[in-house]
Amino acid sequence: MRQGCILSPVLFNIFVDGLAEQVKRGGGARYGELVVSLLLFADDIVLVAESERMLQKMLDVVYGYCRKDRFRFNKEKSNVMVFGKRSNKDRKKFYLGESELRIVDFYKYLGLVLDKNFSWKEHLEKILDRARKRLKALCGHGLREGISARALLRGWQVLVRPVVEYGAEIWGEKKWEEGEKLQLEMGRRVLGVSGMTTREVIQGELGLEKMSSRRKILRLRFWYKLINMEKSRLVYQVYKQRREEFIKGRMRDKRNWCYWTWYYLRELQLEHIWSNETVELGENFDGLVRKLIKKKEEDEWREKMNKKAKLRLYRKLKNRLVLEDYVVDLDRAKSRELTMLRGGTNRLRIEIGRWSQERVEQRICKVCLRDEVEDETHFLLTCPMYWSERVEMVRRIRDECEIDCIENLEGEDLIQILIGIGWRKKSKKIRRIVVDYIKKANEIRKRYI
Repeated sequence: MRQGCILSPVLFNIFVDGLAEQVKRGGGARYGELVVSLLLFADDIVLVAESERMLQKMLDVVYGYCRKDRFRFNKEKSNVMVFGKRSNKDRKKFYLGESELRIVDFYKYLGLVLDKNFSWKEHLEKILDRARKRLKALCGHGLREGISARALLRGWQVLVRPVVEYGAEIWGEKKWEEGEKLQLEMGRRVLGVSGMTTREVIQGELGLEKMSSRRKILRLRFWYKLINMEKSRLVYQVYKQRREEFIKGRMRDKRNWCYWTWYYLRELQLEHIWSNETVELGENFDGLVRKLIKKKEEDEWREKMNKKAKLRLYRKLKNRLVLEDYVVDLDRAKSRELTMLRGGTNRLRIEIGRWSQERVEQRICKVCLRDEVEDETHFLLTCPMYWSERVEMVRRIRDECEIDCIENLEGEDLIQILIGIGWRKKSKKIRRIVVDYIKKANEIRKRYI
């Protein structure tokens, strides 16, 4: 048979079926009414046993079958893993034929790194290291070649994020700050800002969900798939047994996978769906979960913004977690200027004075010396040292964007048009004009500071 022939998987399944039947007669691990003897995926075989004696008996069956049918196992990849807290000193040796098998503390199966206590520590370290390398390659190549912010964000979504979410349906309840930091690092590189830019600004400008929120969505989506699959499937039967144990334990066992599924549904006021698994929502379930988690996250995001003094302007400009158009419309250098001004990470006295713990009223503009606090509004709208540049900015907006009322606006209304919500379909042009003003004003400011 030629390599790659489509008959290969079928013939292999027929060939290995006899092995599976013989192994099942040798025993297996009992869970409720289930007995699991082995797991098969492509050419990977996992033997599952309750005792050392049973496992060795199953290994002998496997070895006898392979000698009879003249095929070999890769002994370097064949290992034994004992789950639980039993000491290594108490373990016996295991053999596949004449070869002794290594007893390991970690084992990678279908991309998941399992450990004896299911702490997932090793798995999280592995995927984090892999994701960091991908992010470094993506951003390094992307920024060097001038790839757009939109392309970088898409690269994160399809090349990096799936790595850190692999298997999250199972381990996703873990508090994993390193995963959140990786996403923030990506956000800072896309926006071109420093570590002084707050998490809330990065999250807000790019419309990013927290990684923990995405893991909740993945888990609940998987749970809904579980309860709607064929009842004869092994994964459903295991879930059913775990659910029964969870309910009998008064729903307190946090080590039970069902606990966090139930907890997340209750958190979203969807506990009735957990109680009545016959509810049929179809695709609407995924949409409903996304909507409720997004609302909860936006509420938490706004609450955190309100606690940070440097976001005094940002919380007036931004109230939803959505990607800002200017991030993808402008080149990186220009969008960076806008992000820094909007997000309070600038060199104005209102921010620099905060570092030295000056009172707000002491953070006077050292450019115009008019005894006014140098905040974003002063810089954009009132400082007389940028008067001619400001007049030019307003004239360009009026003529190029056809906004005749721009000269009659002031205060927060004008700020919203310049660096906030913009004006209908003219926002892109307005942003470019405003960034030109910021650049010219900063050049003047540098002469006096």
